[in-house]
Parts: sequence; C-alpha cells; structure tokens
Amino acid sequence: MCIHTGQHPYHCPHCGKGFAWRDKLVNHIRIHTGERPFVCKHCGKGFAQNDKLTTHIRIHTGERPFVCKHCGKAFARNDKLTVHVRIHTGERPFVCKHCGKAFARKDKLTAHIRMHTGEHPFTCQHCGKGFAWKDKLIKHIRVHTGEKPYACSYCGKAFAQNDKLVTHLRIHTGERPFVCKHCGKGFARNDKLTTHIRLHTGERPFVCQTCGKGFIQKDKLTTHMFTHTGNYPYTCVHCHKGFVWKDKLINHVRTHTGEKPFICKECGKGFAQNDKLVTHTRIHTGERPFKCKYCGKGFAQKDKLTVHTRIHTGERPYVCKMCGKGFTQKDKLTTHIRIHTGECPFVCQHCGKAFPKKDKLTVHTRSHTGERPYVCKHCGKAFARNDKLTAHVRTHTGERPYPCVQCGKAFATKDQLNAHIRIHTGERPYVCNLCSKGYTRKDKLGAHMYVHTGLHPYHCQHCGKGFAWKDKLTNHIRIHTGERPFVCKYCPKTFAQNDKLTTHIRIHTGERPYVCKHCGKAFARKDKLGAHLCIHTGEHPYNCQHCGKGFAWKDKLTNHIRIHTGERPFVCKHCAKAFAQKDKLTVHVRIHTGERPFVCKHCGKAFARNDKLTAHVRMHTGERPYVCTTCGKAFAMKNKLNTHMRIHTGKHPYTCNQCGKGFNRKDKLNDHIKIHTGESPHICTYCGKNFTRKDKLTAHIRIHTGECPYVCTQCGKGFTRKDKLVAHTYIHTGLHPFTCPHCSKGFAWKDKLTNHIRTHTGERPFVCKHCGKAFAQNDKLTVHIRIHTGERPYVCKHCGKAFARNDKLTAHVRIHTGECPFVCKTCGKAFARNDKLTSHSYTHTGKYPYNCPHCGKGFVWKDKLTNHVRVHTGERPFICKHCGKAYAQKDKLTVHIRSHTGERPFVCKHCGKAFARNDKLTAHIRIHTGERPYICSHCSKAFTTKGKLNIHMRTHEGKLPYICTQCGKTFNSKEKLSAHLLIHLGSGNCASLIVQPLMGKNMAV
Repeated sequence: MCIHTGQHPYHCPHCGKGFAWRDKLVNHIRIHTGERPFVCKHCGKGFAQNDKLTTHIRIHTGERPFVCKHCGKAFARNDKLTVHVRIHTGERPFVCKHCGKAFARKDKLTAHIRMHTGEHPFTCQHCGKGFAWKDKLIKHIRVHTGEKPYACSYCGKAFAQNDKLVTHLRIHTGERPFVCKHCGKGFARNDKLTTHIRLHTGERPFVCQTCGKGFIQKDKLTTHMFTHTGNYPYTCVHCHKGFVWKDKLINHVRTHTGEKPFICKECGKGFAQNDKLVTHTRIHTGERPFKCKYCGKGFAQKDKLTVHTRIHTGERPYVCKMCGKGFTQKDKLTTHIRIHTGECPFVCQHCGKAFPKKDKLTVHTRSHTGERPYVCKHCGKAFARNDKLTAHVRTHTGERPYPCVQCGKAFATKDQLNAHIRIHTGERPYVCNLCSKGYTRKDKLGAHMYVHTGLHPYHCQHCGKGFAWKDKLTNHIRIHTGERPFVCKYCPKTFAQNDKLTTHIRIHTGERPYVCKHCGKAFARKDKLGAHLCIHTGEHPYNCQHCGKGFAWKDKLTNHIRIHTGERPFVCKHCAKAFAQKDKLTVHVRIHTGERPFVCKHCGKAFARNDKLTAHVRMHTGERPYVCTTCGKAFAMKNKLNTHMRIHTGKHPYTCNQCGKGFNRKDKLNDHIKIHTGESPHICTYCGKNFTRKDKLTAHIRIHTGECPYVCTQCGKGFTRKDKLVAHTYIHTGLHPFTCPHCSKGFAWKDKLTNHIRTHTGERPFVCKHCGKAFAQNDKLTVHIRIHTGERPYVCKHCGKAFARNDKLTAHVRIHTGECPFVCKTCGKAFARNDKLTSHSYTHTGKYPYNCPHCGKGFVWKDKLTNHVRVHTGERPFICKHCGKAYAQKDKLTVHIRSHTGERPFVCKHCGKAFARNDKLTAHIRIHTGERPYICSHCSKAFTTKGKLNIHMRTHEGKLPYICTQCGKTFNSKEKLSAHLLIHLGSGNCASLIVQPLMGKNMAV
C-alpha cells in the first residue's frame, strides 16, 4: 500500500532517506557503513547485498540460468536477459526528450543526452581528455597503461576492450549474429553487416570530391584518392615501392629483411604476416571457420574452400595445354605438367630421393625428423600426415563415410571397408602357415600367431599386464587415463569402449535385443534381463541393513539406503546441485544439454522427461483427466485447464508492451509479438519452410503426411485445417458470403475473392526471386519456385512418388483408388482428371480450339498442336549432344540420352529393376501388383498398358493397320508384322523390307 499512499516509514539515520521496505533500508545503510557481509567463497570478494553475491558466484560457476526464448543465448543476470530480448522484439523504452531517439538501455540514453548537453564528466588523469561515458574513459586509460584484461579462452590473445574480445571469439565459435535481411548472410560484426547491406541497396555514402565516384567503405575512398594524387604516404626504403596502408608496407619490408615476428606458440614456426600465423594455428586447434554451402565441410583457409566448391560446381579453370585435362587448382596443373616433362624438383636433403610435389617431400622428410604436426584435439595424439589424423578423429566423432554397397555398414577408412567386403566375397588372403587358417586382415593374422607362440607383446605401461591384441591393451589403458573416445552421435555422452557406446545408443534407437521368455518384455542390456527375471522367480537377494526391505536389483538397494543416510553423491557439473539418485541428476542435466530421449511412438516428438511424454501421448489416446467445474470441458494437462478457466473469469494477464493488447495465454502473446518483430521460429522438418505460429506449422506438416483430421459430415471429405472445412460446407449450403465489387461474383472464401479481384486490376504482387516472373497468387509463386529448387513436398502414400503440386498428387492417387469424379454429361464416361474430361468433350462436339494449318487436325491443347506441326515441317529442334540425333519433342530426347549415359532413374520398389522411362516402370510394376487398369469395353478383358488395349480392340473392330510389302498380308500389331517378316528373311528374300501401316509412317526393318 505504500506505493499508492507514497508513505516511506523506514528512514536512514545517516542521510534521512525514506524507504517503503525495511530490507531496502538495511541495504542502503551499508553504503554509509561500508559493511559487506556476503563474501564469495571462491575469491573472498565481499558484497553488501545477497543477490549481488549470487550473481557474482555465477562468474566462477559459469551458470547462466536466464535463457533467451528467441535464440537460446543464456545470461547470468535477469536484467542482461531483459536488455538482450529487446534485440529480438525491437523494444526501445528509453526515449531522448531532445531528439526523440529511443534506446533499449537507460545508460545508453543517459550517455546520449550528453551529446545534446555537451557534458563530459569523466576526465583522463593522464592527458585531460573528457568522456561522456565512464567505460569510454576506462578503455581510453588502457591506451596509456597498455592493459589488456580481456583474454581469449581459445588462443590466449588479449584485448583492451571486451567488445573486441567478443568479436574475436566469433572467429573460433563461428557465430555470426548480424544477419542480412536481403540474402540471409551472417556477419560477426555489425559494421561489416552495414557495409554488406549497401551491396543490396546500392548506397555509396563515401564520394570522391575529384571525380564523383562513390564507395561503400571509407577506406576504399581513401585508397582511391591516391590514384588522383599519385602520392603514397608509405614508401619502402629498400625498393621505393609505394603503399596506401602502413601495415601493407610493414609486410612488404619483411620480404627484404627476412623478419618473421609472428611465432606459433605450439611448434615455434615463424611467419612474416599475422594472417599466415592465424591460418597455421588452425592446424593445431583443428578450427575450420570456412564452411561449404553445399555439404557443410569446414576449411581452415578461404582459398581451400574456393577450391573445394569447384567439386560441387564442376568448374576446372586450369587446363593442361598438352593433353587438355582440367584442374580445380593451379598447383595441381603445375604438378600434372611434370608427368609430361618428368621433372622432380623437390629433393630430400637426408637421402637424396626426389619428388614431383612439395607436399610429398614434406611428408617424406618427417620420416627422418620424426615431426608429427597434426595433433588430435580430442586426445592429443600426433600424426605425420593429415589423412591419418582425419581417420583417427573419426574414432572420436563416430563418422563413417565409407559404406558397404552390399549390406550398408559404414567404415571410417577405405581399407577397413576393403577388409569388410571380404566377408561378403569370402576372400581370406592372409593365411597362417602353421594351421592354414585364413584371415581378411593382416593384423588379424598377426594376432592369431600369438596363439601358437603364447606371446603377449602388448603390455600396459601403468600396471604391466600383457595382451595378445593391441585393441585389448588400448581399452585397458583407458582405465588408467580416463580417456573416452567413443562419442554418442545423438547426445554428447562419451565411453571408453565401443560396446558400451553400442548399448547406450539403444536408449535413442529403442532397440531391445534381450527378451524375457516368461512375459516377452525386452531389454537393451543382458544384465537388466537378469534382474527382471527375479520378478518371475520372486527372488529379492539384496536387503537393506537399516529396515530389512528386499530388492531385486542392487542399484535399487543403493538408492534406498540414501534415504537413511541422507547422502547426495550425484552433483551437477553445470550448477553444483546435488541429487540422491543418478536418474534425477540425468533429468536435471538435460536442462543444460537440451537432450530429449523420450520419444512419442505415435508421432516421434521427443521430451526430456517421461511425464511430459505421458501428457503428450494423451493427445493421441484422447485421455482428458482434468475437467472444468464450470462447463464440464476436459483437458489432457492441468495448465490447459487453468488457461481455460480464464475464459470464465475474463482474465487477460498477458499484455503486449507495444500495442497494449491483452491475452489469456502467454503463447498467444508470444505469437502476437512476432507480428511486430517479424520472427518465424517454427520450421518444417520436411521442407524448411518457416512459420510464426506452431499451429500453422502443424497444418502445413499435414501436407507432407497426408493427414486430414477435419472431415465433412455430409460428403466425408477431409481437410488439414478447420477453416478449410468451414469454407467447404458452403459448397453444400450454397452460401457465398464474399462478393466482388467489380462484377458481383460471389465466393465462399475471402482469399479466393482477393485473387479474383486481381483479374480486374492486373496486379501481380508475388515475384520470383530466381527469375523475376510475377504472379497474382502466392500459391502460384510457391509452385513456380519449386521448378528452381526441385522441391516435391506432396508424396503419394501408396507408391512414394512425389509432386510439386497438391492437385497433381490428388489426380495421381486416383490411379490407385480408381476414383473418377469428372463425368461426361453426354455419354456418362468418367475421368480421374478434369482436363481429361475437357479433352473428351470435344469428341462429341467435333470442335477443337487448336487446328493444324497443314491438315486441319484439331487439338485440345496448344503444346500438342506444336508437336504435331513438326510432323509436317520435319522440324527436330532437340538434338542429342552425344550422337547428333534430332527429335521433335524434348521428352523424346531426354529418354534417348539415357541410352548413352545408361541412366535408369525409375526403379521398381519391388525387385529393384531400373528403367529409362517412367511409363515402362509403371507397366512393369503392374506385373507385381497384378493391376490391369485398361479394360476392353466389348469383352471386359483387362490389360496393363493402353497400347496393349488398343491392339486388342482391333480384334473387335477388325482393323489390321500393319501390311507386309512382300505379300500384302495385314496384321493388328507391329510386333506380329515383324515376326511375319522373318518368314521372308528366312526364304532369302532380303530386299529392303518395309513395315507399311495402312495409316501412318513407314518403318524400315
């Protein structure tokens, strides 16, 4: 009440200041007394307030409990989070009264006001310079003192300013928080983004006063000015070469002096330029900041990325003038030319061996020097060759890029794959000369020989224990060293042995190979099955010494005893919180790691806790245990019931701070705020499309899954969204609530009206970013873009075929279901597609919209007429680049090219047989399915292809269109005529035989 009355009953005895709260007075008095009763146990620093100490301790523990809901960034203080969130929301509550400029932080406003007042209250004691901000003064003083208190935790480099360190750290982390709204490119620094945006906007604010040329960067203008004056401020004392920048001169001078001031702290190697050292250091750290946009592979140098990108693009700009072979790198071309010249310019100074490539010499030299520059960042092991390190690192990461084509098993190295393939082929090239036993690998034979000799050549350096196999020793040594090189690909957990990892992975995959013979329950581990069997036998071998309670499992007894002792041995390494049970700690740690091991069997959604999964499963089962006492409505979760109750009470506790609108649910407020911020955080896992609301994403995903939960009660048609169902009901009721102001046409859907109005106005607001083509409707643009991206989100649930448009999928599904909803009003014939009905209707009227100018033949579609006209003109514009054969139709050329390339993209899912043409696959699949969709209208006989039906129909119609030019006999199919011609060929009459259809072209045989 003191807030409303303005009363301050607690007064400071030192200065008389009043406070509404007693604890506020206590904290204030400590300003006068200097008392700091709250002391940090880590460093001894004292604080006047307990909350200040709590915040300070997080510096030592690294705890950051306040997490941004927009991007996941964590903070040690809530006020820091509040300021950070304003970056996402755009909120700027602190406004300058002089110029109206707004700020997200109050201290920024205070410093800004000093620009108007001219106040500089903070003065440097060294040079007397004044500053409006205290932190600016602190940074300035470091210019005099040389202090650099902010050190990089990755490389040790120190900085005088924290923001410089923050920017530097992004080199190691790869973070690029400043994103271009035009193209999505990210930057580590805001000024770099500002410069980049000018590439899109065309802005060039830095203009040359001599020639008027504009530049996007000030330093570019400075460099340009010297082209007019011809005077360079920095000149080399050795060769008098001029430079615009001092650092360029310094680097150049080192070419004369041989100075290499930048020394690698790992190996001592020197470099003349710092950027060369930075690149070299990445060999030791393993850092690869340059990522390939095609495959995600990382590189330590930008030029290496450029070369790698050419693998994807196929570009080979460096061509050998002797043989015409192209290369992606200039040095590859130089090395290749030595094959022609026989040159080997790189000679080993130790043994005189010569090499055509410098890197081959470098690797060879290490056999003499013992140098191993490639060090594993996981375990510290060193290698002389980078490829050996790459193979070794895969033991830590679990990467297996070499898969077996026969069984799909993957391997980390190619030689491991080769050894595995011998399991399939049965090849055992390594044979024991004592017992003739064969092996697929040489090391396996070596280990086998110890069975005969009794030798244990591998001994532990820690305890002396001997082993016959090196990998057994390796596993044993990890007991002493604590090394855990096997990392789970699903979560960051590590293991010392691969079989332990295999067992752990079953938590994620759900695999349970050990099954109880009594009840059928399955387990991931064999020992878990053993403990389970005690349930059937009734055995409880483990008893509590405090209360006598029995347990089937030893770990259950261990957990139980802690109830008596109060022991909490499981401590969180992130925040130091302790737990009596390991599973409680495991659940708690997931808050820090983000792990979600509990997966819904209905939809695959994952959760960190089992009870959260239980609540989610109720969405599928329909269980709703929480019931509203006012209206009787039931809910699956208690918090859903609490939200529902606000409908009855009228409470709207969540208010938008930008427009003041109130909401009864926090998620509704969050969705509303995205209207202001433009954020779209919900991403489709199938196609990557973004949505502002989760329900919009849910409805979108149903396009991929084919789910239609909203069903019309009158006709049974299903829809992905409820509003789509509501609009559909207008078809049955005849209601058209939305009317066009231009022509008064009515529509059931508002968006249909909006699209219709554009036919009057000619507006085409949706423009393709790839080719500039404009569309009146957004969905038309979406479908068009798929031509460029190749996206096909609509998948047939019957055969797996994908389509770019939903209507194409709908028409395709009717092939499986047999549905033919489009019926001819004249003859009653039904069709699966509307365009087929349109084509059919012309058979009754005899009038076609497109007619051939040569023969008068009519066509329903313009492209069919275009193809037909080429029959008369002989035009064949589509030419094969392999053999020069020409075709009148593009699709015919596409099929023909596959005869050269051997490509057979249409594969049968039943037997794996591949085809060059889709219609051939369709016909083939019907052999497996037994489908015969083409039925004779005379005798009901069914066929797999339309061509076979057409041949059959000729038996009823009496048509025999194929005539033998030798004897005049006629046939109803080309195949029968070809078989007949063999009679003439066998009789020796081998003159040019012509297959002569009664109607159509000649075919030479």
